[in-house]
Amino acid sequence: RQVHKFAVVKPGDKDEYLLPTQIEWHPQGRKLVVGYNDCSIAVWDIFTGKEENRTLHCHNRSVNCIVFCDKGKQFVTSSEDGEIKVWNFADLSLIRTLPDHKSPVNALAVDPTGEKILSCSDDFTLKIWNISTGECLNTLREHTNTVTYCAWSKDGKRMASCSRDKTIRIWDPVKGTTKKILKGHSDWIVFCGFSPDGKKLLTASCDMTAILWDIKTGKSLGVLSGHQSAISSADFSTDGKTVITGANDNHIKIW
Repeated sequence: RQVHKFAVVKPGDKDEYLLPTQIEWHPQGRKLVVGYNDCSIAVWDIFTGKEENRTLHCHNRSVNCIVFCDKGKQFVTSSEDGEIKVWNFADLSLIRTLPDHKSPVNALAVDPTGEKILSCSDDFTLKIWNISTGECLNTLREHTNTVTYCAWSKDGKRMASCSRDKTIRIWDPVKGTTKKILKGHSDWIVFCGFSPDGKKLLTASCDMTAILWDIKTGKSLGVLSGHQSAISSADFSTDGKTVITGANDNHIKIW
């Protein structure tokens, strides 16, 4: 059942509501950070249903991704404006801006230590950053089209990325080199994510399928087909036994 409805009216307009572009749970589970189409971000308490804090114009364009680090004390946003920003969760103050991407930044992934962050962009690159200093530690340039999503395994030993070039790459985070290239989708790939045990990778594509991969061998373990339109999101359950996919056919499937 619905507990709260989080609705925000656009300042100065009683009839127009702001549209959320990204939502992320705080690690402690009580609060949400929400990015909106007016480039603002806000913190909501899910138990009271009240907005606690807001910062206007945090980016120059829509927020694409929000991830937490430093045990929830900080969070990082990326945007269509090509910038990555690190924020203090307590008061939404800006800590630093990471401006090196030349195009929209599509996704972020934090390493298990919380010290580094991986970003991917329309500029065909991924970048590894030191969150504390803002230094770009490495730029990964092997994709030949927009990099749509990225992930970091829970043991920190692998990173993954997917692209409109229809490939998935498994990376060595220390050397910044490709360990494996996975091919099997026939259209843009929009999601990649490691299973909780790190042994499998899930990918989803505009070709209307999702694929499970064996990380060690690089081979497909199975193709999940049944959607009638491009898959837009996917994920593993917390125990890794179930997969969920959502598509533009207005259906959610549990596998």
